[in-house]
Amino acid sequence: MRLRTLAWLGATTVGLFSAVACSSSDDSTATTATTSASASSSSTGAGGATSSTGAGGATSSTGAGGAGGGGGAAPMTFPVFLEDFAANTSFGDFGGAVNGMSVDASEHHTGAKSLKFVEPAMGNYTGGAIKIANAVDLSAYDALTFWAKADVAGSVDSLGYGNDGNGNSEYSLQFAAPQGLTTAWQKFVVPIPDPASFNAVAGLFYFATGGGAAYSAIYFDDIQFEKLGAAVIGAGSAAIATETQAVDVGASVTLHGASLTYPINGAMQTYIGSQGFPGKWLAYESDMPAVATVDATGHISGVSAGTAMITAKLGGVAAAGTTTVNVSIPMVPQDTAPAPVVAEADVISLFSSTYSDPTHV
Repeated sequence: MRLRTLAWLGATTVGLFSAVACSSSDDSTATTATTSASASSSSTGAGGATSSTGAGGATSSTGAGGAGGGGGAAPMTFPVFLEDFAANTSFGDFGGAVNGMSVDASEHHTGAKSLKFVEPAMGNYTGGAIKIANAVDLSAYDALTFWAKADVAGSVDSLGYGNDGNGNSEYSLQFAAPQGLTTAWQKFVVPIPDPASFNAVAGLFYFATGGGAAYSAIYFDDIQFEKLGAAVIGAGSAAIATETQAVDVGASVTLHGASLTYPINGAMQTYIGSQGFPGKWLAYESDMPAVATVDATGHISGVSAGTAMITAKLGGVAAAGTTTVNVSIPMVPQDTAPAPVVAEADVISLFSSTYSDPTHV
């Protein structure tokens, strides 16, 4: 299977994601943060009851859910998809995606079912998000985990959490590089950088990848949030781009290069926000807020002419990199254009305050 690299270049979110450009490079050997493919996944808490989906399996939900609400200690896991979609959750297509989705009984990591997507033909892509009807508190957990495989080895471009497909992706995090899939089940881990702030989450899982030349299938199973602890997830580090950006007073730009790196079971893995955008998992700061400000999502606004330095922190620890922002007063023409001197009879005007504009030419 050839799952082509999906380039999220210039995509704009309007409702669901807009059309996405695909490149043609193969990425069948991308590094994954996995445990042994033969290892069993963590058991769920009491909230793992399931029921069957309706035809197509796109939007149905299951029995009692996992953590959040109700008081008492949180279960060890918060299920998203085990035998079926968890309570009050549904899958939504990204805009323009071709999703041959089903709840499949022929492949499974544990239990008897998995979530299957048929890869579309070349020039299309498959992708979407599992979201929950009402945002939930997931601050008791430190990672999204899931198992995945394919019927032929390949890779998936985007895998993560925090993007609900409706333009809400401030807390999104995904693997920075395409992740390789094999014909054996592998476990993937996406850490939660600041669990305390992860208390109103709607986008529980998302993926996207470009269509290949041959039809193949991708399977996901045991999608859940877990509390893995320091034995699995080591101390993380962060970075932003060291570069200079220019912005006019009253305009804004987006901080580039925000990323997180964590040792997962001892193997270093890098993560970024959805489509590479910075997220609320870093704390951003401007040394000259009278010149330029930066908000909680990494958007920089020009306030007055001058230079400001933008830095970031992860859990109080300084991120690598500094972005220099040069703010300028926008150029405004001081003189009006000279009055036309050509006779109107010799002019066909399209738009003019001097000549008459014809209704047709």
